[in-house]
Amino acid sequence: MVIADLGSAELAWPEERFLGQVAPKDSAVPICTVTYRAPDVLLGSQRFGPDLDMWSLGCVAAELFLREPLFQPPEAESARKGKRKQVELEILNAQFRILGVPAKDTTTFAWMQSLPFFERFYGADGCTLPPGHGEPKWPHEVKAGCPPQLAAFIGQILQWEPGHRMAAVSACKHAFLTSSALSVKIAAQPAKNGLGSIAEGVLDDEVLEYIQNCPSWQQLHEECRQNNFSPNSCISKAEGQLLMKREFVGYIDAQRPPKCKSLNSDGKLGVIQSGRLAMFVKAFRRGAQAWLHQLTARVRAAIAREGLPEELLATNGVVFTKEDFADNALVYASVQVLKIGERDDGWHTDGGSSLLHAAVTIFGSRSLEVALEDERCISFPQRPGSFYIGNLCAMRHNVRHGEHAAGSFGEGPPSEQVQIAVMLRSDVFRNARARKINATPGPAELYRIVNTETAKHLSEQPLTLPDLAATLAEGMA
Repeated sequence: MVIADLGSAELAWPEERFLGQVAPKDSAVPICTVTYRAPDVLLGSQRFGPDLDMWSLGCVAAELFLREPLFQPPEAESARKGKRKQVELEILNAQFRILGVPAKDTTTFAWMQSLPFFERFYGADGCTLPPGHGEPKWPHEVKAGCPPQLAAFIGQILQWEPGHRMAAVSACKHAFLTSSALSVKIAAQPAKNGLGSIAEGVLDDEVLEYIQNCPSWQQLHEECRQNNFSPNSCISKAEGQLLMKREFVGYIDAQRPPKCKSLNSDGKLGVIQSGRLAMFVKAFRRGAQAWLHQLTARVRAAIAREGLPEELLATNGVVFTKEDFADNALVYASVQVLKIGERDDGWHTDGGSSLLHAAVTIFGSRSLEVALEDERCISFPQRPGSFYIGNLCAMRHNVRHGEHAAGSFGEGPPSEQVQIAVMLRSDVFRNARARKINATPGPAELYRIVNTETAKHLSEQPLTLPDLAATLAEGMA
């Protein structure tokens, strides 16, 4: 036995359901706001369901990009009281102008002819249809500047026939609504100080543009120029003699600062200057929260299996047995402002704060080179938007700078342009961080366990980069 709730049902002739197409009633309830109404419903079809909602979703998605409705009559609907049929006809005409009129020898045109109101609007043979031809499409003149994934998302929804529209279950999995995982280029390979892994990806164009437009880059660049790139507290003596690099170190989240406010021998860290960069990093860390929880559990289980003596866990071990990676991973940022010029940083391994190390290039181009124990050297070209994450405390690596750097920052001549890159490091191994080339963080027994599990986790569990919406949301938190 089926029981239906008909409390909201209304007795009406089929044509009366479509507001004004035959017998308009001011008291009638419309089937979807006309601006977002699917063409089959405008043409009188009553066989609608979720496909109508999907059409509306496509209209809303386009409107969010265009900042105005995709399909709208020449005049405001409010100025057309009593002329609903004319408004509906103009919405249909707008749909044909933007999506194109199906060719008359297609099954789509035959389907359209079969709808109740087609002849009333356009004649039996469609002789009064707007000019146009070809298969439905999302045309270039409308989507100019639209991100390709969004354009494809809208195009797969705004299909004339309901059965051709993307279903909700497919829309949820569309590339526009889902981020692709970072690509693992080095997967738990033996390196100088144990297993090493690196995953890489590229920021969405709109995310990169948003970060690049942060006013802080101009301020940092100007400070470097005024100081003639004289070395600050984070620069080694050898690098400082070149007068080509300054580094600005801070932590990411003012509300949740790291327990140890010290990095690269700078023990008086404050919040990083770039607010937009901080928003991006917080969005990345928030999106990776479950991943970081899993890594915490994995490391703790491995430490427990090894049964390390208490004296080896008294200092650095507390970070891994009592704290969560979700709270201390990638909490530091080192903003590097570098003059353009051909040189190498020199082969080295990082200290313990690079157990989880990420980097993003904001301006300029260079190349990260990583050496593995099997004598392979793997290169990671870096361009604006390039991102990688790995355990660089394990792998010998070198950064190679060229004579020229594409996408550099600065309005002056090439001699005044710079690269800007950001290194993100973690608040771990606070004691005996071991930044010396041939050393490892201590105690070595603990380091080997933690590094091995981190390398395996990086190679096995996917990570994704945040989109612009997730990044902007951090500014509203």
